[in-house]
Amino acid sequence: MKKLYKAARSKWGVPVMAALVFLFMLFLNFLTPYVADDYVYRCSFYDHSQVTTLGEVLRSMYVHSYAMNGRVVSHFFAQLFMIWPKAVFNFVNAGVFTLLWYVLWRISCVGTRRNTLLAAGIFMALWYWMPVFGQVALWQLGSANYLWGLFFGMLFICPYVYRFMRGGELIRRWWLRALFCLFALPFGMYIEVMSFVGLFIAAALLGLSRVFDKKSLKSWLWVPLGLGAAGYIALMCMPAEMKAKQSSMTLDVLLKNISLATDMLTRYGRTLLMVWAALMAIALFLKVPGKRAALSAVLALGAVGGNYMLTFAGYYPDRCASATVTLLILACGVLLAGFQPRTAGGTLRNAALGALTVAFALSLVTGTYSIWQSHVGFKMRLSTIHASLEAGERDLLLPVIHPTTPYSAFWGLRDLSTAQTDTWPNMQIADYYGADTVIGY
Repeated sequence: MKKLYKAARSKWGVPVMAALVFLFMLFLNFLTPYVADDYVYRCSFYDHSQVTTLGEVLRSMYVHSYAMNGRVVSHFFAQLFMIWPKAVFNFVNAGVFTLLWYVLWRISCVGTRRNTLLAAGIFMALWYWMPVFGQVALWQLGSANYLWGLFFGMLFICPYVYRFMRGGELIRRWWLRALFCLFALPFGMYIEVMSFVGLFIAAALLGLSRVFDKKSLKSWLWVPLGLGAAGYIALMCMPAEMKAKQSSMTLDVLLKNISLATDMLTRYGRTLLMVWAALMAIALFLKVPGKRAALSAVLALGAVGGNYMLTFAGYYPDRCASATVTLLILACGVLLAGFQPRTAGGTLRNAALGALTVAFALSLVTGTYSIWQSHVGFKMRLSTIHASLEAGERDLLLPVIHPTTPYSAFWGLRDLSTAQTDTWPNMQIADYYGADTVIGY
């Protein structure tokens, strides 16, 4: 037990862990090729030619705001990285995942001693509970939307969490505050769920600072909050968003979406909600500081509220539940960080991390192997493509990849149509490889 406490306080534990997390995610990113909509976003929405310059991406996003949806910021990044080799995105995406994990750990431990074991637990929880992990953290278009949206959301709430928990300012220099304000506007425009929930959590923590500390509500942090809100309004007022909302705001659709959102919360968040409720009851019994319990409650409320925001969406794919799951993991982490070592709470935390380690180890093996299987299947497809083109064949018959777990980016996404050649994404894949037609079998 003494060795466990020593490991938890080691100053080298988190840096070493960060390096391992980055290398592991980098490995998985290199195993993941372009999938589904990636082939679509290689081409401009303006003239359907392959994007090669920043100007072409900007022109494409202008048309995108009328034709697709309002996510011009997140899809700008997705399309920008299509200009460069896939390896560039692989490195950046692995770094973003590592930074998300690190920020989640730092938020959990704010106001208390940092715990290396908790950092390990947060990574394991992200791996084990993240819905359709491959779509959220490995698929290029999905990552640019959901993984990066989660990271920017957690980054946005950091100064608000610090002010609430510590009573001071995390960002003190004027030029850093100016940069944060510049960041707030595009963050508000980034993605429907996480941008709104991040703004809600920030506003709630500013209000709670007044309740707990009896301080004035005057703060420079209202400025980035207002800019973020303006960005969110701009996102929702994009022509494509307005058109989509008009068709999805009928009573039948809303009732159907409420049922679907409840099903999603039950499927992906039920276990975490029960764990959080149990931890909150124990935290209140052990008299964990009120601010820590309040922060955890705000995060859990944001998680559930974010889930039901999809009531107003045109559709609710499983990857949209990533914000709910991540916030619930953080809410649990905040409570666990408040349990002191060598107490009943500390023993409970270690037991919970031990149980999670067992579940994580099993899913790590099956998940990684599933990603590897999809990689091997894609390599075989590439061999077929090159051999066929070299033989002069222009109409390609290619094997469809069938992933075995949601850790593969192919899970839940349309790989190839087996019925039509003139459909998505067959046409885009044919164009990418220089073939006339492509069909799956």
